Amino acid sequence: MDEDLKTYWSAASGDRGEWFETDLGAVSSVRAIQVNYADQDTTVMGKVPGLYHQYRLRASTDGERWQTIVDKSGNRTDVPHDYIELPGAIEARYLRMENLHVPTGKFALSGLRVFGRGHGAKPDPVKRLMILRGETERRNAWIKWQTSPTRWGT
Repeated sequence: MDEDLKTYWSAASGDRGEWFETDLGAVSSVRAIQVNYADQDTTVMGKVPGLYHQYRLRASTDGERWQTIVDKSGNRTDVPHDYIELPGAIEARYLRMENLHVPTGKFALSGLRVFGRGHGAKPDPVKRLMILRGETERRNAWIKWQTSPTRWGT
């Protein structure tokens, strides 16, 4: 969840029932989720016919009562980077992903992106935005801005 592809979380196995849980820090409106699997101890790499992922995503406002928000228990496709837009916003503080099946290796995640909106104060507007292009490779870009003394989440 640090947006670094080199880091990931891994369960002890790839067995059904292994799970990952995260705390968003406060109850928030969740509209979409992106699941990014990591290749921990996999024996097969690349697109191979017959591979598939199955999981359930549950949400809770208190960490005790859970509701299923995504059920991929019947999925038969390879979704190493699965984006799910929810039919409508849900309120949640905690999200739990339960493994039902991984093609090979351990149940491991390189990211769980959550799209939505918190209910706290909005961050300060961005100031002094600058976009720089690469000289030798025009597809490269860097975005810089002035840091704010009041940061989101603090």
